[in-house]
Amino acid sequence: MIPTQSQAGPAAPSPAPPPRTGTWATMFLCAGTYLDREYRDYVIDQIYMRPDRGIAPNPGADAAPVLRHALKVRRLEVLQQSILLSGLVFLLVAAANPLVPAVGLALWALAGWPVLVLESRLGTSQAGRRSTSARPTRWPRLHAGTAVGLFCLALFLAAAVAAITATALSAEAAGAEPAAARPAAGLLRDLELVIGGGTALGLIAAVFGLLRARGLISIPTDAGPPAPPDPRIAYIDEAQSAPVVAYGIGKHPFVGSGRLIGPWEFAIALRPKDADADMTVDAVDLNRSVKASVQKLDARTGGAGALPNLALSDHLYVSGGAVLRPVRHAHELPHAGFPFQSLEEVQRSPVTAVRHYLRCTVSSWDGELVTTVLLHCALQGESLYVEFAGCILPPIAPRYHVFGEGRVPDWATLVAGALRGAASMPVLLVRSPFDSVHYLLRALRNAVRSKHDGVRALRDRGAVHGVRELGTHWRWLDYFQYRDSVKYRGILELQFLDAITHYLRGNNVDTSELEQRVAAIMNTNIVNFGQFTAGAAGTGATAFTGAVGDGSSGTATGGKP
Repeated sequence: MIPTQSQAGPAAPSPAPPPRTGTWATMFLCAGTYLDREYRDYVIDQIYMRPDRGIAPNPGADAAPVLRHALKVRRLEVLQQSILLSGLVFLLVAAANPLVPAVGLALWALAGWPVLVLESRLGTSQAGRRSTSARPTRWPRLHAGTAVGLFCLALFLAAAVAAITATALSAEAAGAEPAAARPAAGLLRDLELVIGGGTALGLIAAVFGLLRARGLISIPTDAGPPAPPDPRIAYIDEAQSAPVVAYGIGKHPFVGSGRLIGPWEFAIALRPKDADADMTVDAVDLNRSVKASVQKLDARTGGAGALPNLALSDHLYVSGGAVLRPVRHAHELPHAGFPFQSLEEVQRSPVTAVRHYLRCTVSSWDGELVTTVLLHCALQGESLYVEFAGCILPPIAPRYHVFGEGRVPDWATLVAGALRGAASMPVLLVRSPFDSVHYLLRALRNAVRSKHDGVRALRDRGAVHGVRELGTHWRWLDYFQYRDSVKYRGILELQFLDAITHYLRGNNVDTSELEQRVAAIMNTNIVNFGQFTAGAAGTGATAFTGAVGDGSSGTATGGKP
């Protein structure tokens, strides 16, 4: 017998709502700034430090907290590398034999390697592993490269110890007692220096590891920007939802919205249904009617079958090569060289480099999956031209998933962070000269870029990437996430077409041609995330079609048998 709910016990409690920081996607991106140096450097150097570029939207996420944490980690890294560089110079200058500090650091690195491996296998936040992974904790097998590296390190240590010992013995055999005592005394001082200096540097690295871990676990309860807020972050926060998007040269217009899925279009002739009545069709009224109709599907106002986190907004897209400065609002277009001051003017004149699209986004899986459908309508040549474009943002990179179910306790993350910092001290110490030069060159370059106010004719004035887009993992983690992206795109396109048909029918437009197009598109599944070309002419001609899979294109061929 199948037990009822009362017999089986109470239902499992629903998961807690996302914390104050925002969606889980935003928190995962904040974690990525701690765990992925390449991601952190890119969002700082290519977005925060580029006032000459436009700002891309970040659907399903918020760029402001991500940038705040990225800058926080950058400051910690710069301070840590400066201290470690000073310690490295001191060890090399103070040591009588530079080989002794090298051997000491190598021994420290060898002893700390198991700590780093174990910490990564435990799935702590500092390791950057997905906390919900069911993979058991066990000692990993060494890869071939790691084994070769450890073997070479062991040979180096053996050779160094042998060289130091041979030097001391030869000096002892060649000289008198005082001369023999000098190498031994120098070696003893170097050992004391290495032990004392290494311990101090290890404690410093442990403190910085603890601070990084503390910043990481504070992400879910981030209290927001400090007072006063960073003006550049405030600008990006406002610009990521601005109505005008300037996209980078060579990029598709919908930068920040993810991967572009084959746009498709059609055009129908506008003919009155009743010849004795007026046919009044206006691009602005059409857009408003469609927007109001689809807005009813919002889960916050609709019923149980509504779409999650539905958002509709009007946007103007313009290439960064066509504007004199980055723009955010329609009233700034005259300063960028265009004769428009409002969205409505662009809608009624779709003949310039500025184009209007109605953007509709569905953010599901708590911001991890964002499906975007964009609609462009143009009234030209006594015809209605309709264009659809779709974009998909898959989930965040798995290594950023350090919150949620199965999360390691905060105290364990703090301890692991300190141990990880101490264990990685030799590597950080050796890298400190290169990292210091690296950050110095970046600082000089960013200082030069920050002097530009966007007025000069710079080569790149459009957005290249969004913060959310950069943290995307372009392989699906869950099959149903992919199916949901297909589902939401199909639903939105159907609702757009239905709203357009309803508007035209209410304005005395013959919609028979449009209804036939919609039936062909939806019933025969012509639009399948690809481009479809069909052709077969003549008596007895046949045609073969094909278009399967994401981004695929089909070609039809036919001829008389």
